[in-house]
Amino acid sequence: MWRPIMNASEIQELITQNAASYERLNSIISAGRSSRWNQWVAKHAVRRPNARVLDVFSGTGPVGLEAAALGAKVTIAANTPQLLTMARHKATKLGVNVDLELVNLSRDIAGFSRASFDAVTMAFSTRYRENPAASYPHLVSLLKPGGRLVILEYVVPSGGLTSKFSSVYFFHVLPMVAALASKHRKLFTLLTQATKARGCEEDLELMLLTAGLSITEVQRFGFGLAYGVVSTHGSVKRFDAIA
Repeated sequence: MWRPIMNASEIQELITQNAASYERLNSIISAGRSSRWNQWVAKHAVRRPNARVLDVFSGTGPVGLEAAALGAKVTIAANTPQLLTMARHKATKLGVNVDLELVNLSRDIAGFSRASFDAVTMAFSTRYRENPAASYPHLVSLLKPGGRLVILEYVVPSGGLTSKFSSVYFFHVLPMVAALASKHRKLFTLLTQATKARGCEEDLELMLLTAGLSITEVQRFGFGLAYGVVSTHGSVKRFDAIA
């Protein structure tokens, strides 16, 4: 079961302190595969040209920028100005246009119009929410009929030898790396603690189903360490894959 770990202000302060290296840390954690995982999210969010996509709790905006490169009209929303500044620089460098919104998404999500987006995306941020289950119904309200909520998140691997390997890497090797890289020790510790506290893929799916969504496709990355979920309205056939 997913449970609270730190309050929102503590998490925001810690991420802000590490803004300059936030994306590099994600690359280290994923053994260099996070970029490909972000592309998977963008591909499943953008189903037609000019689709409206809201990338929430976006970090430096890797998913939103991938979606923009696919021809979507993207709004990148975060409550950390340093990360949004980095997203702006990256968008300029890539030559893509995105809207940037500095908002407290835990409080100001009502500032977005209901039923106005074809897709909402969240990558590696669910674990940092104080009450993630409460945020999903609000995000669903922003979707057009048939719209998608696409989530990518680290989870506690379950079952099988490869899952045990992933667990050892994530919960034992990474903390040792963090101890050597003292500058980022707190952020690494937050990451592993948050993932343990938030639980497994079944916990994530249950929250989405409770919010009134159907799970349409899932993808397991990194031997079960990361989990991609495509959810939408209505009754549809589910597809599971491993990459």
